[in-house]
Amino acid sequence: MHMYFEWLLIVFNMSLLLISLAGLIRKKYIKLTYGSELKLHGLAVLVCLTVPLLHLLPSETWIPVNRATQTIEYRQPLLHLSEVLKINAYSKNKDRKLNEDVEGTSIGKEAFLIFMIVIALMGLFLFLKELVKSYRMLRKTHHIKGFGKVRLKSSESITSPICMYFFGKSYVVIPEGILNQPKLFQIARWHEYEHLRSGDAIWSYFLYLLKCMSFINPLVHGWIGRIHTLQEVRCDQRVIRRNNINKQQYAMALIQTIESIGRPRDLYLSVGMGVTSSVLKERIICMKNKESLNSKWRFLLAAAFVVSVGGLSSIAYSFTGATTELTLKQANALMASVKKKSDLPLKMNREILAELNKLLNTESGQAYTQKALENYKQYQAMIEETVGDYNFPKELRSVGFIESGFRNLPPSRNPVKAAGIWQFIKSTALRYGLNVNSNIDERLNEELETDAAMRLLGANYLRFQNWELSLLSYYLGGNRVYEATRRANSKDAWDLLSQGHLQDDNYLAKFYAAALIMNSKL
Repeated sequence: MHMYFEWLLIVFNMSLLLISLAGLIRKKYIKLTYGSELKLHGLAVLVCLTVPLLHLLPSETWIPVNRATQTIEYRQPLLHLSEVLKINAYSKNKDRKLNEDVEGTSIGKEAFLIFMIVIALMGLFLFLKELVKSYRMLRKTHHIKGFGKVRLKSSESITSPICMYFFGKSYVVIPEGILNQPKLFQIARWHEYEHLRSGDAIWSYFLYLLKCMSFINPLVHGWIGRIHTLQEVRCDQRVIRRNNINKQQYAMALIQTIESIGRPRDLYLSVGMGVTSSVLKERIICMKNKESLNSKWRFLLAAAFVVSVGGLSSIAYSFTGATTELTLKQANALMASVKKKSDLPLKMNREILAELNKLLNTESGQAYTQKALENYKQYQAMIEETVGDYNFPKELRSVGFIESGFRNLPPSRNPVKAAGIWQFIKSTALRYGLNVNSNIDERLNEELETDAAMRLLGANYLRFQNWELSLLSYYLGGNRVYEATRRANSKDAWDLLSQGHLQDDNYLAKFYAAALIMNSKL
């Protein structure tokens, strides 16, 4: 079992070295096309997924009996570094402390193995969840036509064209919004068919599995993002060549298509045209210049090389650092301890736990939390009196915690010109009776804005009869939340978030984390 830890460290460094090598040698020393680089990345993905399975091999092997060994029967470790350390420590039998240190290391490795098993199970859960999500999406599609094992469908629930491989069949799904635009529809169809020919839909399973198994590693996320970019570039080149399209016309059509479809895809077991602006820019550049590698990517790949050298020390530090993250069991115990003095039933899940650990167990989070609680003291009587006058749950005060840290901020400190403790934008402030003009800004009047914030939350509650939806409406806007509840036919806030109907930047999880902290500290 110890060998798994050692193999994991080997794979960690090997993967980063392969990533950096693939990018740094490209075009600099070896003539690699985008397709060749993509194949190299694919090989690295397979290595990362299969090498850890080597720990299933027997860690010990019998020495075959022959004339030289017929009187000897012993075992020799196979790639078992930790056991070698143990043998050396025991054989010396001089330094008892060394022996204790080795045993301590063994316990640490066992704990790390358990941690990795939990991570793997969580990754498998995320993978299965995405599989179910894809299946539900396909059930709601409308059939257009089919040929062989490929099905062309349309859907209202997606915002960008996608293709996917699902149980032996290939699907191309087009948003209904572009069906009445023949040119855009044709470009999208060609694009997704090319992804199917290249096998990108099948590769999406391997990539997402790797992403799930390594969801705590940001380098893996960046690597997979690079692979998706290469897939799109290669697809663009083949569509242009296969259909004899003018590059400039294709680029314009691509921009129009992406503008019409809106945000990127949110089905990870698929490949689609939905991209970020940076990826779109690189694709356009690649159409103009046959082969190019962004200097930013050269820097990131070089950084990956450096990180691979220092990877072991960073992992070791993460296990010996001063701060220890709360477990779900500990968080539930904390929640139970404040249950009696809570007006709003507090909740705990993975998202809330993550935000709680950010606030309590990171340097920036601890500083923010401490300052916010100090700031709250000067407004505590006024805020609690206002909340009590409306007979609202006292946990609503936590909105001020996550919005501003209870700082009365001027609009100049916010990109959308929100102001005050409760971060009202101008239009919302005017709607709730606050004067905002060149002479006065009543958002900076703590009492007036606090009263307006409670009225806004109360209005949202009257609309949805649900405090969680009221909080999401405070952050996202009531109309957006209403449309999401109508589409999903549900008023469960967590279902709306998990199914992708709403994106709240973890606002609801931050609220519950802040409420738990404030209830336990005050």
